[in-house]
Amino acid sequence: MLPIKPYMLQACYDWICDSGLTAQLLVDASLSGVQVPNEYVKDNLIILNISPTAVRELNLMGEPISFSARFSGHFRSIIVPLDAVQVIYARESRQGIALASFDEGFVMPSEGNSPSKEDDEGNFEKIKRDTPIKAKKPSLKLVD
Repeated sequence: MLPIKPYMLQACYDWICDSGLTAQLLVDASLSGVQVPNEYVKDNLIILNISPTAVRELNLMGEPISFSARFSGHFRSIIVPLDAVQVIYARESRQGIALASFDEGFVMPSEGNSPSKEDDEGNFEKIKRDTPIKAKKPSLKLVD
């Protein structure tokens, strides 16, 4: 019987994809058995886009997780042991499941515009937003 971790990964992945969002993994690339492009590793962490349009032959239920993805236009095989997966989350909402414990105040590294930044020593810190995010109210339109 498989441990619960693969089932949690698969369930969260399905929820993210069913919601039309982009599934991503935060992986500790310093652990043994991790095979990822080292040029994209920063502070021993790498963020991998595992959405269905970004990868081929994704296997979240195996040990290790495996798939192939494009990096700079070339397909590469990726291998990630389950213990190396820190977080699976949706890029747009940053909601997901942390599969590792973190120190208090940990802020996930991010891409592009995000609520965190990196200081000169490679640490991530929270930044305050200038304007609050306003949620769009749901609406219903009748079509004849």
